[in-house]
Parts: sequence; structure tokens; C-alpha cells
Amino acid sequence: MNNFFSKCNYWQLSLFLIIMAMPRANAQTGNVDIGSAGTTISTAGSAQSPITQAYTAIRFQFIYTKDEIIAAGGVGGAITQLGWRVGTGATGLTNYTVKIGHTTQAVVGTSAFISGLTQVYSTGTYAPSSGYNMLTFSSAFTWNGTSNVAVEVCYTRASTLSSGGTVYTYTYTGTAAASVYRNATTTTPCTIATPYSNFNTKPQIRFVMAVPCKVPINVTPGTIAGNSAFFSWSVPSPAPASGYQYGYNTSATLAPSSLTTITNTNVTLSGLTPGTTYYFWVRSRCSTTSNSEWDTTQFTTPVVNNCAMPTNISAVTTTATTAAFSWTAPTIVPANGYYYGYSTSAATAPASPSTGTVTTATISGLTAGTGYYFWVRSRCSASSNSEWVTL
Repeated sequence: MNNFFSKCNYWQLSLFLIIMAMPRANAQTGNVDIGSAGTTISTAGSAQSPITQAYTAIRFQFIYTKDEIIAAGGVGGAITQLGWRVGTGATGLTNYTVKIGHTTQAVVGTSAFISGLTQVYSTGTYAPSSGYNMLTFSSAFTWNGTSNVAVEVCYTRASTLSSGGTVYTYTYTGTAAASVYRNATTTTPCTIATPYSNFNTKPQIRFVMAVPCKVPINVTPGTIAGNSAFFSWSVPSPAPASGYQYGYNTSATLAPSSLTTITNTNVTLSGLTPGTTYYFWVRSRCSTTSNSEWDTTQFTTPVVNNCAMPTNISAVTTTATTAAFSWTAPTIVPANGYYYGYSTSAATAPASPSTGTVTTATISGLTAGTGYYFWVRSRCSASSNSEWVTL
């Protein structure tokens, strides 16, 4: 029995770890800049620069921690490019090769380089200029979202050396010895075996990788009318590549089944019912398979009486005990006809009015010598009536 449950727990844990390592479904591609707040530029000829011109052959490794990547906005998924933030450009870098891989290490030592990294970029000649210089991978690297990332750079240079090739660097306070290098005289720098020195600084880097598909911001209702409502919102950063999806219903917990996709940041809902509470739902659409979470806004349409009153009421004939009346139907004839009746007060409508579908009515059972008021109003629906008109 214990062995059975141990196996169950093992498979449950394995499934949990697999799920945790899967790329997020609600993600898109964007820039993730690490160390971008730093303003320090590496010294000309410094071995802390992955584009230094000071050596004929060199091998670098840098560790970027999962916490740094997540703090900069990255999530598990494909990394397709990286680039250094270059201060002073470089020329004549040859056989420039980039490798990348997962690592549990947060510190790089001088005893050995990290092994098992995957080559994702190589070019015969590399001449970066000032600013971010992006290198597109030959095949994407899928970051698991939970490990640190090791980046390796190795290249050669002609024997004529110079002090150019600087990058912006920063110090990550949570990690000492985050960079390591070794220079040598060789035509195969990626095979240099033992690091020479390490540093607690590393170059600023930009990854093009999976970032969260973010919810539209500042969703704001505009004019809310009886039959319509206007909403607008601001673009999140990064902007969703495929626009937005929106819908509305009367549920605060269940997203609408009918959705519309648009690329602009405002919409007018129409065909609403006056006096009804609705929920407006909008989300970013980052791709055909990737959406943000929903933003939901409650609103209530005002009660609007569009049921027009009858006009031109007149008494056609009167006797001691009866009276006949007529009126003119409004332009939009009320679907359910009219309410009509009488009372002895100009301020009190009849408590039990009669109904009819024509524009005439006869009142009977009156008392001679008594003053009466005739009342009539349109019946547009079971719940919508016009105001009373009195004669």
C-alpha cells in the first residue's frame, strides 16, 4: 500500500513539474531588457565586454538569473534573439558564436566553463555598432521559466588589436562572479578549457522572448444611453499583436459566448435594453491562440421612455351619463394599443384603466352634474407605457 501511494505521489509530482515547465499559453513575443537601468560602460579593452577588440581569441560566459528575467517581464517560452547594448562599436570580430542553455548555477567560477550549452548563432564576421545589436538565433531556445540562463560568446580577431568594443554593464547585487572569461591564442576559442577570471558585473542584454499577454489598461465607460454604451481603453505594453476581443452580457462571472475582435481601442455597444445591468468584457488578443485575462466593467443602462404619448384628444359627444373621446396615434403606433379611463381629479390617474387598440373610447356610467377627467396613454409593451394625457 505504501509503495502504491509512493508511486502515485511520484507521478503527481512529475506531472506538476511538467506543467510548471511548460511555456505559458497567454504569452506573446517582446523585448526583455536586463540591466537596462545601468549607465556604466565597460572600459575600452575590458575583458568584461563580449565585443572587446583587445584579444585575438576569447571565450565568455554570463549567467542571467530567472529572477532577473522574470523581473524584466519574461515568461517561459521561446527566446529567438539576444543583443548587447553597445557603447562603442567594434570591427573585425570573426567566427562570432553564441551559445545558450539552462543552468542551476547562479555563480560562475574559474575552475571550469559551464558545459552542455546549445549553439544558437554564428557568423563569420561581426561588427556591432552603438545601441542594441540583435542577433537572430538559427533555432529558438525554449526557456523553461524556472532555471537560470547561461550565455556563452566566443570569437577570434585579427592580430592587430585595439581598445574598441565597449558595452553597458551592470552589477547584479544578488550574485557575485556573474561573468567569466579566458583569452588565448587559438583559432577555436569555444574550446578554451579553463576560465581565467570572473567578475561581479555583466553586460546589459536584451532578449526577444515570450512576455505576458497583458490586459488592456484604463478601461473606461463613456456615454451610457438606454440602448447603447461606449467604452475605451489604453494599449498595454507590449501592444497585443492581434488586437482585442470584447463582448457583453448580464453575468459578472461568465465571459460572453459571442465575441468580436477589433484592432482599435474603443467600441460602441448597441441593441441594449434600457434599465438593465450589463458587464463589458475586453481582453488583449496576442495571437490566434494567446489571450490576456479579461477586464470586466459593470454598467447599467438608464430607463428611457421612448413610448410616445397620444395627441389631439377631444370629446366627440357627451350626454348626462356618457362621453365619447378620440385622439391621434403617435408617429410610432404603440404595439399594445392604449390605456384609458376617467377620474374626478386632475392629479389622480384612474386606478383600473381600460385597454383598447383603436383611437376612440366611450365612457359610460357617469353621474350627471359631476366633473370628470379623461385619461389616455400609449401601451408600447408589457413594461413600457407613455405618460398620461388628460382632458
